[in-house]
Amino acid sequence: MAFWDSLLGNISPDISVDMGSYTTPVLVSGQGKVFSEPSYLAYDKIQRRVVAIGAAAKALIGRTLPHVEVLRPIREGVIADFDGTALLLKYLLKLANPKGIMAPRMVVGVPGDASDVECRAAAEVARSAGARTVYIVPQLLASAVGAGLPIMEAQGHLVVNIGGETIQAGVISMGEIIVSECLRWGSGRFDEKLVTYLRNSHNHLISLANAEELKISVGSALRGQLPISGGVCGFDLSAGLPKRLSVDSEQIAAQLEEYLEEIAQLSKRVLEATPPELAEDIMAAGCVLCGGGALLRGIDMYMNRALRIDCYVAPDPLLSVVLGADMILKDPRLLRSVMNRSLVSL
Repeated sequence: MAFWDSLLGNISPDISVDMGSYTTPVLVSGQGKVFSEPSYLAYDKIQRRVVAIGAAAKALIGRTLPHVEVLRPIREGVIADFDGTALLLKYLLKLANPKGIMAPRMVVGVPGDASDVECRAAAEVARSAGARTVYIVPQLLASAVGAGLPIMEAQGHLVVNIGGETIQAGVISMGEIIVSECLRWGSGRFDEKLVTYLRNSHNHLISLANAEELKISVGSALRGQLPISGGVCGFDLSAGLPKRLSVDSEQIAAQLEEYLEEIAQLSKRVLEATPPELAEDIMAAGCVLCGGGALLRGIDMYMNRALRIDCYVAPDPLLSVVLGADMILKDPRLLRSVMNRSLVSL
């Protein structure tokens, strides 16, 4: 089977997919480019048809008539709407335009605690999008590979993946996830918290999209640092008029503290369950942070202080899963190791 997959790989592309709750990146092996779109669909309830996909659908949030509903077909890292996810994936593959005379192999990353039913749903969606063979791999393992960790060595590596609706922490050694834990919420809660804070404390109403922009531009995980200020457009509920409000990174850090503490506690629980020999490796090698949430300014320093080990952000945290999945497909030893312990291989 490995021989035939290798041979067919020369005449059909290999595709890696990270089905994210907010963004779905797709990498076509050999093209050197990742095609990424927001995981949104706009559905016209009167005409009963999808009117926009990806970025075009996300742009319609709050800007269209009530009968056009903007949906996210992927929730908590797994498929909530099969047909919607299939449409999204087909759209992404059309953008990527993989060239080949045969259907591709496809590897799809899923949360480590995904059930067999959730994994099979992901595999079926990939098949419906045109995949020849589908491999399902844990996102934690793929992100470790994508971050450049030598996971096949007899050495412990601590990985924390902070996604939009899932947070995963685990220790990896010899190609296996030794211990792990997953939270079914993610950095999307940061945005929700900022919306609530500005409404309750400043009587200022903003959208989740504006909250996300504020988090990216001036957000921070650390308090007591030199603050950075930025403005956010919204609606002054007292005056009933649009208004631009100034917010600084100190305010944002204070609001995110409870969630960051939960991430730190998750990582501590994983470390407590880690065998002593691997814990010694982690003390020396540190912890790598992946996922979109790892882009929050100062989160590496926050985790340093909480875990008392060196923590650093992966070179490309948003794309760690698809980059790692692509590397797994290219390396027969890695693929064999991962598939031996994979949730599903079709």
